[in-house]
Amino acid sequence: MTINKIINNINFTYPTSNFLHYFTNLKTSILDDIANGHIKEKTLLKLEGDNGADQVQGLCNLKEKNFIGDRIKVDGFKDSRKILTPIAIDILQSLKIHDMKYCINLNFNLDGVYDIYQNLGRGVTNEIKNVYVTSKSSFLLKNTFNNYNNDPYSIAFISTNYSIAFAVTTSAKSHKTSAVLKIIEITNDAILIDDGSKYIDVASFTKGVSV
Repeated sequence: MTINKIINNINFTYPTSNFLHYFTNLKTSILDDIANGHIKEKTLLKLEGDNGADQVQGLCNLKEKNFIGDRIKVDGFKDSRKILTPIAIDILQSLKIHDMKYCINLNFNLDGVYDIYQNLGRGVTNEIKNVYVTSKSSFLLKNTFNNYNNDPYSIAFISTNYSIAFAVTTSAKSHKTSAVLKIIEITNDAILIDDGSKYIDVASFTKGVSV
């Protein structure tokens, strides 16, 4: 097995998912699976081959399916009701958004140790492990001076028992629409995806974003 050929094949792919890419880098997670012996030799040979890139999306689909497991997945974009848990509703209702002209500054009611994962646009991501987050913590998004600052973006807070992501993206209904703010909430029992505009004014998040 030539790992450099596999890395090259993975690198020049653009895998997608329904929600998992808001919480992890799909490409590096495949490499982690290889390192930990979680991918069969037959699949590794395909990844190494000239059409190895074709295998990447299938692995991502399987990864998301396994992650869902026994959890109930509910898409609130298909329902006018609010479906998020009281924890997420409290986070959204406590949200303070400060317009810094060149970016937006967020803080909200969240307390505990979380991994923070961000999609910054065009495949650029940032990940920080084991951060102690409090209501006094601030997070800067939509920096005007970053490349691709008008691209869809997201930030996720991830822990063992509870995770939540704020994702500015296209509507699930159409790719020809204005940007929406998706809230993705992951508990031990469920994956809940809802429209942030049901709960708060999302204009600061979506302003100027190209979808």
